[in-house]
Amino acid sequence: MKHLNKNRSTRNISILSAIAMAVASTGIMLSIAPSSQAATFVSLNTADSFAVLAGSGITNTAATTITGDLGYYPTVTYTGSGSVTLTGSDHAGDSVTQGAKTDLSNAYTSVAAEIPTTVTSAIAAVTLTPGVYHSGSNLTLGGNIVLDAGGNSNAVFIFQAGSTITTASSTNITVINSGQACNVFYSVGSSATLGTGTHLVGNVLAVTSITDNGGAVVSGRLLVAERLSLSRKRLVRSGWLFAILIAATALLSPLSRSHHGISPRTPMAVQSVSAQPQQLTFAKRSVPLRIQIPSLSVNSSIIELGLEKDGTLAVPPDGSIAGWYNESPTPGEIGPAVIVAHVDWKGKEGVFFNLKSIKVGAFVKIVCADGTTQTFKVEKVEAFAKKNYPTNQVYGDIAYAGLRLITCGDFNFQLHKYVKDIVVFAKVVPSV
Repeated sequence: MKHLNKNRSTRNISILSAIAMAVASTGIMLSIAPSSQAATFVSLNTADSFAVLAGSGITNTAATTITGDLGYYPTVTYTGSGSVTLTGSDHAGDSVTQGAKTDLSNAYTSVAAEIPTTVTSAIAAVTLTPGVYHSGSNLTLGGNIVLDAGGNSNAVFIFQAGSTITTASSTNITVINSGQACNVFYSVGSSATLGTGTHLVGNVLAVTSITDNGGAVVSGRLLVAERLSLSRKRLVRSGWLFAILIAATALLSPLSRSHHGISPRTPMAVQSVSAQPQQLTFAKRSVPLRIQIPSLSVNSSIIELGLEKDGTLAVPPDGSIAGWYNESPTPGEIGPAVIVAHVDWKGKEGVFFNLKSIKVGAFVKIVCADGTTQTFKVEKVEAFAKKNYPTNQVYGDIAYAGLRLITCGDFNFQLHKYVKDIVVFAKVVPSV
């Protein structure tokens, strides 16, 4: 069950020192440190405005878009700049960059000096509360790691590693309950390595290097004191968040996993249109956490889904959870928010098992991270053959806050796969 990327970039970053480290994080090993106190926020000061900040120069190997400032010092080398589209200032090694490098160093020192509340060497498939998670040498992260802020938007999560931080393939780190990516920090004594398909939130502050093994999705900042290498990237800075994107070009045929519930369709750019009807008020961007469809008895949590290395949308890990494509608008924003789920999974009903039977006029409620609930009314339900998928109709720009619910339909027993997609089109119900 896979969606392909549209003609849109996926979030991804790759930063030199190509040391591929295989990790198999299968559990969480924690022990409480003797001294315990709450983690405190660390300001990046002038480094905050930089999308790319490196020490020993920058190497770019493909078409890259960077939104935010660019800086490199003390080695002022910039290879591959001809294929970079920059929205921001190229400070090279000027005084602004030098000041930012100093602030980065100070921030790293502050994060690394936070007193541990938990000592561990491996964290995987767990929900964590705010605190400082410390490893004196190497720290591995894997599986679905949920950072629960407990309703405190100022809650801070810190991961310290005296040497390296490595994520296993398909690691998914998210923040919930008012948590913010800007309040998540990773202090890396040497190098950070992001496993294939990693989804990571927060600010990675590494001394030596950060390496992406392919298809990483990062909501936050990646700041490194040494050399920075970009490859087929789009780097976007927006407020507290950086979205680091890799251009996806593959348009694949249906994959073997498609029979589990989501087909590998190819979305086009899910963007908002500039002309907004003045009589409507659209919600601020807030990540969806839960989907409720009363008429179908659906009440499921939602995880964020990025794109994998091959350009396909990473799918929910099983049939019990839905996924929001994190390059689409959030529910309530102008444009089509996209939520997908399996129709079935290993012989069991998935979240969207009965989606094809939803009625026009039914309501869909999406609970978001900011505490709001966005309500949508179903306008139509369509079944599209996978081989003739109407990309523009499903993912194209719209002048209102819309919702697309997608799963598979019409299982062909001879081909042993679903041959259609079920797509629900819904429109936000304006709040009074």
